[in-house]
Amino acid sequence: MAAIQPKNTYSKEVGNVMTTLDVVPKKKTPKRILHFSDGILEEYSSDEEETVSTNNNQLNPKQLPWGPWLVHYASAAAHMSLSAADFCGEKLASLLGITTPKYQYAIEEYKRRERELEEDRIRDEKLSGESQGLSTVDVQGEGTKSAGSDGNTGSSGGPGMTPVKY
Repeated sequence: MAAIQPKNTYSKEVGNVMTTLDVVPKKKTPKRILHFSDGILEEYSSDEEETVSTNNNQLNPKQLPWGPWLVHYASAAAHMSLSAADFCGEKLASLLGITTPKYQYAIEEYKRRERELEEDRIRDEKLSGESQGLSTVDVQGEGTKSAGSDGNTGSSGGPGMTPVKY
């Protein structure tokens, strides 16, 4: 009868003795790490790519004739020079601030205005909800005239003014 094995174990029969080995899961390392001004992107290779890349032949420059040896070291020097220039250019661009979008200030201003409009709308809704229970009452005192079509009461006191009697 076969025993159930945990996921990270491997059983092998050696002679008449059954041995159980712990299998450590292989940690995936990124195939390539790309650095951008707004973050880092890690590319992981798939299992098919790993099997293909295991046939990588290493070049030993000590065993090369002088022509290929010169080409090998010239290409290595060119690659290192290009990498150094790229690194310095990226740092210089970051220092000068030319890696930020050209109209970033306008985008931030638009977002700020939209946020303020939303806050104003929420505040107005809240205030209108609180004032729904309140009502207005028109109060007319004794001896008051009603307003005409022009809003004046007809007296010399001005619109809506009642003369006072002593």
